[in-house]
Amino acid sequence: MEEIIIIGAGAAGLCAAWELAKNHVHSVLVSDMPSERAQSNMAEGGINAAFLSDTDSPELHAEETLRAGRYLADAQAVHDLTENAPNIIEQLFSAGMSFSLNSDGKPDVRAFGGQSVKRTFYVASNTGKQLMHTLIDQVRRYECTGLVRRMTGYLFLRLLRKEEQVCGCVFVHANTGKEITFHGKVIVASGGLNGMFGNATGSVRNTGAVSASLFADGVAFANGVR
Repeated sequence: MEEIIIIGAGAAGLCAAWELAKNHVHSVLVSDMPSERAQSNMAEGGINAAFLSDTDSPELHAEETLRAGRYLADAQAVHDLTENAPNIIEQLFSAGMSFSLNSDGKPDVRAFGGQSVKRTFYVASNTGKQLMHTLIDQVRRYECTGLVRRMTGYLFLRLLRKEEQVCGCVFVHANTGKEITFHGKVIVASGGLNGMFGNATGSVRNTGAVSASLFADGVAFANGVR
């Protein structure tokens, strides 16, 4: 049975596993810590999405996002994000995410930095924690059917290549030192790079070690602007 190997079990890794499972594709989530310890649990602010109205649109959302980032971000990626953001909010709400609601019983929005209109969907001050609860819940449904399996407590060691194509990766168990090899396509969802900075408000678990290892191995980084 072929599996997609997902490095990391935070919000990105869970989303990847969820999407693959919905399309009947098997995956294995490999991480050093359980999802409940991921960086995204600490997020408070909210999730931006522009539903089409007289005052807002995905196009305006994209323009303000690019401007706030000094136009360093990949424009196509930003436009893809803002176009899909409303669908993501609807999907999360349908999946049971407990958004703060307005008087109509629909997810509420509030103001946030860099935006001219209110488009930030939130859950009081623990949006990230509720997001993670929702994703963990959805992925567990597919764990029960065998479409997703978890390997927790493993550290990334290296990629496997065949004729310049990635064909798997090797991990080591943090406690036993036992190495394990997976063969297949790889999705990197290893989290933030707080370890690259002297002072950061993010989790100390986000060392950036996987990204650093991949970079040293010749993997190209997008938006590598100094």
